[in-house]
Amino acid sequence: MRSLKKIPLFLFLLPLFFCLHGSVENFGYVTASGVIKLCLIILAVLLLFFFIIKYFTKDLVFSALIVFYIGVWNLFFGALQDWLKSRHILLWLGSYSVLLPVLLVSTITWIILLKRNKNFQNKLLYYFNILLLIYCAYDISILIIKSFNHDKKTQKTPVAFNYAAVKSRPNVYYLLFDGYPGYKSLKDRFGYANDSLYSYFNKNGFGILPTFSNYNLTYFSLSAVFNMQYTQEGFNSASVTEKDYLHQMVEVKNGKVFSIFSKMGYSIKNLSIFNVQNTHSFANNETVPSDIELFTYKILYRKFIKDVGWLFITGKYQVPFLKKIFFLKDEFNKGVERNLYNIIGEKSTNPIFVYSHFLLPHPPIYVDSTGNYLPDSIIDNRATILNKNYYLGYIKYTNSKIISISNQIIKADPGAVIIVMSDHGYTFGNITPSYFFDNICAVRLGDFICSNYYPSKFSGVNFFRYLFNCRYNQNFPYLKDTIVELKDYLPPR
Repeated sequence: MRSLKKIPLFLFLLPLFFCLHGSVENFGYVTASGVIKLCLIILAVLLLFFFIIKYFTKDLVFSALIVFYIGVWNLFFGALQDWLKSRHILLWLGSYSVLLPVLLVSTITWIILLKRNKNFQNKLLYYFNILLLIYCAYDISILIIKSFNHDKKTQKTPVAFNYAAVKSRPNVYYLLFDGYPGYKSLKDRFGYANDSLYSYFNKNGFGILPTFSNYNLTYFSLSAVFNMQYTQEGFNSASVTEKDYLHQMVEVKNGKVFSIFSKMGYSIKNLSIFNVQNTHSFANNETVPSDIELFTYKILYRKFIKDVGWLFITGKYQVPFLKKIFFLKDEFNKGVERNLYNIIGEKSTNPIFVYSHFLLPHPPIYVDSTGNYLPDSIIDNRATILNKNYYLGYIKYTNSKIISISNQIIKADPGAVIIVMSDHGYTFGNITPSYFFDNICAVRLGDFICSNYYPSKFSGVNFFRYLFNCRYNQNFPYLKDTIVELKDYLPPR
């Protein structure tokens, strides 16, 4: 008990509480190793800051209370901002131009109050020690309860696959181009008939399938594709939350399609934004958060970079390291392409299923039709995606990648199955909602001729049912095709 009145244990308990509370909020979506790593990183930063402050103040408790206060509003900045924005009367306080100066002034005031009252420091030390111990104990109890009640595997409708009926196992290349619009929406919205790409498909043995996506958001759309069934109910389509995204991330990771290919003896090659089975996503990025990012995306520096960091990439206020962050998607695409070419050239004893996910023509728009980089002011302008010339230039650049990759696969592995598909269509600006679901889907079956019947038009949820029926001699029934328009959650205004 005496140590609670003398030692600033709250400085050690703060990162523990932050990680425990985050584990409760994101239960089932994070690993113990990721949480422990994050906790140690935060603790190291706090202690470093503490020793720097103590060097100047020569006061243990005073320094600890300063670091604690700054640590709290940095770690919980996003939660505070969201809460302010959810209260109409406090909405104005949630803007960075107001909230950051308020936090700065409050920190200075905090330091002055502590400096003038030593007795107040001792009382706060004891109070924060007790408070954090209670909070940590509470979250630990919640985690224990959740552990006993949690069903780790999502219950899905069983999908029966007749492995004995499989006669051959060609390599399969699933090339996903994020947000690539279908023929109709591209022509209607931008006046562009994408005939050159479709002509390439027709001349090189691709069948153009009349598919459409079931959902207008990537996580949900691909969850339906890779599980061959619609996502489980329990979410509000008009208000999709972070938890809903996390759930679909797990659904993709445990996709039935990957399980089927694995049981057929395929090696799964993951060059995607998602974790797939036991393989991690190809690269960390903001599209799919890692364990640590699930906790840190609301920390002050992460929120600031995501929300307004683009303002400091060009012009006289530019910050060089921020520019690098905003080119991560471009680096990701290059990395996927580079590793895909390496896989194409490899010799393997087992057949392979390669899932390559390109953030093309997903914004930002980095280059023109010939692959030359656009000016930074164009790349970092959020309105660029609405510009017809820039967008069509990016479509043409994406087409060149589709053709180049497909040619390389055909040359190296003519019997391979090549799937060129998008998760949804164009979803920006004031357009007809039905265009959100107009996607692209072309399949080359190598030297195989499919005689199985497939519907005249079907959706993503039925795609692998069709492929398994056609290429692997299965007899899957097709589900009723439907679309669900989803909207991100926004705090009430």
